[in-house]
Amino acid sequence: MVTNIQTVANLLAGVIWADGEYDNAERITVAEVGEGLEYNAGELETAVEAALATIKDYSEEQLNDFLKVEADKVDDEEIALVLQAAIQLAVSDGILMLEEVELVHAIADMLGISPAMTTLFIADMVKHESDLEVSFGE
Repeated sequence: MVTNIQTVANLLAGVIWADGEYDNAERITVAEVGEGLEYNAGELETAVEAALATIKDYSEEQLNDFLKVEADKVDDEEIALVLQAAIQLAVSDGILMLEEVELVHAIADMLGISPAMTTLFIADMVKHESDLEVSFGE
């Protein structure tokens, strides 16, 4: 990957921020994503934890500003890979929440990916998750 590991970690942390919990399934997924993107998995995990510490008290507006800066740093050839990693993280706990989908769409928009293409990316990912629960919020 050409894109800096901290940039990817910051974007992934934004997805984790959506439900406010960094659970074991997400930790495992971060490690898998790290290996898949040819980063050192341990370094990506550490970078995600640092990003979570940075953004934990952010408002939604502050988070969006932060993510926009990070999205602009993603190498053009790696945009789809980063979005797929974000979606993989969103479904990793077996529950796809409205807040996560909204955040994935926001990140995709920041990366320059259309809503329709983002929806197709999500659909492609979730078709392989037979036990996935979908939460439409409150």
